[in-house]
Amino acid sequence: MFKEALEMYYQALQKKPGKAELKIALNRTGQIYYEDLATEVKNSFNRGEYKETVYYYMEAADLISKFKRAGINLKPDQAADRYFGDAKDYYLDDRYNLGLKHITDQEFNEAKAVFNEIFNIDPDFKDTRTYLNEATFEPIYRQGNQYFVDGRYMDAYNNWERIYQQEKNYKDTRDRMDQALNERYKEGTLLLMNEDFNDAALALGQVYNANPNFKDVKTQYIEARNEPIYRQAKLNMKDGKCRTAYFDFERIIDDARTYKDTKDLKGRALACAEYPVAIFSQNPRQYSSEAGQFENATIKSLVNKNNIFLKVFDLTSLNSRLESRLMNSAGNIDEVALRTLNRDNNIKAVLIITYDNFKKNDGKLEKDEMTGFERIVTKTTDGVTRVYDKRITYFEYKQKNEMALTVQYKLISTSNGEILLSNSYSGSKKDEIKYATYSGDQNQVYPAKSVNGTWNIDESGYRSLQSLLRSDKDISSIESLQKSLFNELSDDIAGDINKFNPEK
Repeated sequence: MFKEALEMYYQALQKKPGKAELKIALNRTGQIYYEDLATEVKNSFNRGEYKETVYYYMEAADLISKFKRAGINLKPDQAADRYFGDAKDYYLDDRYNLGLKHITDQEFNEAKAVFNEIFNIDPDFKDTRTYLNEATFEPIYRQGNQYFVDGRYMDAYNNWERIYQQEKNYKDTRDRMDQALNERYKEGTLLLMNEDFNDAALALGQVYNANPNFKDVKTQYIEARNEPIYRQAKLNMKDGKCRTAYFDFERIIDDARTYKDTKDLKGRALACAEYPVAIFSQNPRQYSSEAGQFENATIKSLVNKNNIFLKVFDLTSLNSRLESRLMNSAGNIDEVALRTLNRDNNIKAVLIITYDNFKKNDGKLEKDEMTGFERIVTKTTDGVTRVYDKRITYFEYKQKNEMALTVQYKLISTSNGEILLSNSYSGSKKDEIKYATYSGDQNQVYPAKSVNGTWNIDESGYRSLQSLLRSDKDISSIESLQKSLFNELSDDIAGDINKFNPEK
């Protein structure tokens, strides 16, 4: 079992290339197996079995190459070379003639297998390469011809392009590819003339993807893609749907950069789609300052949304005369004031904010005097440890700041008083601290408890008191809590307004 043995030696040598005994064993085993193959070459030739001669020889040649890569040179048999040379001519002549018959009978798959075998044995045998190409490519070429006749021009192109990628000089493949593209191009052009934009874009896009430089296909492909969008955008502008038109024009610019007067129309659509909104805050008298701050926070949140259509105005700054008329004490809206805003200030809507459940508790720091014990540990000169619990006074502090608010809003059209949006948001913020202080050794402080009028050390409360002594003494100010709450609620309102599309 020399073949199996040499494979095992070979694998072992790959893992341990420096082991000399493995190399010697592999050399000896490989040479024996090679000589067996050389004997088979001679015997099969003498029996007239030329195929076996060829393949035994090729196996032997592969073995020599494999061993050479491992640094082992097997001793070749010169006679085997002669037997192979003669057997190869006999065998390949026979296979060559069979391949020609398959070609003549148009049995291309069978011919391909035959000529591929010849090519693997001797690539330069006669004109094997030519016939191998014919057997490989002719069925694909002919199928392309049939696709072309059936009007499936891109299928035809793809078939011929497969051939061209492997063999550029096979027949007139390059010309046939151009013919297929030209026919599909003509179809796309006719579809475009008939304003069948979707099918035109499909046809022209196929040509463009195959060859972007084919005639003027790029220009026509751009037109097929964008002309229907362009026309619809102009109709939307005419119907007052300027925001929709703006995005359509932007799509065209992203796709084509320049197309007709799209850039100019996009600018006009933006101007048309601008949506000026005035903010009116119904300020309660008891916390009018806070209401003003919330209104400012809302304006800031709206501005930070970077909505290109939304324009935000403070009603007081815009038209102070209308501020007192816009809403009466009962909460009713003056539609005359709304229309005045629309006519004189071009305001499309008013955002009215009202407040409820406002709670603001700016807590005071409370201080309590507490009784406790400080445990004092000493050692006498003779090494005896003594514990003494000294009654002391420490202080506990606590404070709580909290904010709560419910805001309601309505977005009202100035043209007809319609409520376009409305919602309410509630929130609260609070922070509290509780800590203790002691001027002595804090680590030895214990709380005290009174039992029958006598103070005793409370060892079970040690951990709780130690936690208080190490607690944070900083508390969020009522101003910071208010700012955080206002930012959250105003951002909720701004999110609703930002998503609102008046064209839907």
